[in-house]
Amino acid sequence: MYEGDFNDFMAIGDLHFKGGPDNVRRSNLLCEEIIKLVKTRRPDFIVLLGDTLHTFNKMYATIHGRACSFINELSTYTDKIYLLIGNHDIPNNKCYPPKDHGFEAYKISDKVVVVDEPVEFSYKGQDYLAVPYFPTGRFNEILEEYELSKYQIVFAHQEFKGIRLSKNRVSTTGDYIPESCNLVVTGHIHDYEFLKDKILNVGTPMQVNADETTDKAVVLFKAVSDDNPTLEWERVGLDIPVKHNIKIEYRKLSTIDPKLLTRDTKVVVICKPHHIPRLKNNKYYLNIKEKVYSVSHKTVGKEKKIKTTEKIVRFGDYFKSNLPKDLEYLYGELFEG
Repeated sequence: MYEGDFNDFMAIGDLHFKGGPDNVRRSNLLCEEIIKLVKTRRPDFIVLLGDTLHTFNKMYATIHGRACSFINELSTYTDKIYLLIGNHDIPNNKCYPPKDHGFEAYKISDKVVVVDEPVEFSYKGQDYLAVPYFPTGRFNEILEEYELSKYQIVFAHQEFKGIRLSKNRVSTTGDYIPESCNLVVTGHIHDYEFLKDKILNVGTPMQVNADETTDKAVVLFKAVSDDNPTLEWERVGLDIPVKHNIKIEYRKLSTIDPKLLTRDTKVVVICKPHHIPRLKNNKYYLNIKEKVYSVSHKTVGKEKKIKTTEKIVRFGDYFKSNLPKDLEYLYGELFEG
């Protein structure tokens, strides 16, 4: 399934190990598929492009343990792993140098290189540079002392100006693309893009959320060497179910296609305020809730408020105003007595 000729080295985008039953289920599947691919291709080295973890300064033992178990297994099928420290692996986006992270113990490993500062290395006679996340706007400043043109690839975890952040949004505040670079292979932004023949944004190997595109892959390279004068790469998609977002109106709940109701589907019910109390007893809603990983409602319109004006009238006055003239004496007897 994963056979191919591009097997010198491999780049894997943000893994974002995190908690929750569905996140654990999907990340376990992701790890299995990556291991299958690596066992088939046997790349000489692998670059993890940062954001291996997700929760910044909070460290959860079970999540960190799953990430380390994956790295350990991965290291048995390759000579070297370069583990870039991303912004989600440190307390916050402003940290520099990014030394406060949960992978310090790997610094005594012969197989795993922790990249929390620039690391130079060579492969097949070519020079490479791996760098961690730098606060936005500081990429070129921090690397000013390096002759970037000498590196075949700079591996990074960075946002560059012009990169597509979402369907309708492009980065205007990212770092300027260094003209002297041959190629930057980067993580950080989740959707794949090859920008201006300089920036290969690998993207995440699977959707982190359902709003992301479905075009997900890892990248395998054929390195420049005496036998291969040009750097080449291949994107390889993994066998992981696609996450879906479904928006449906309350009155159309009965029409939803049952085939779409999977553990990888998120459903948003569009309803009016008076529909909300009915959801908990709606059999179609309850069926959806049982089968998908997330269901919520979005309210449209405003709840109608009935305006009432109360006029409080003294009974005596009301009684007097409705008495016939020949009985007006009764008012005096009853109320003025």
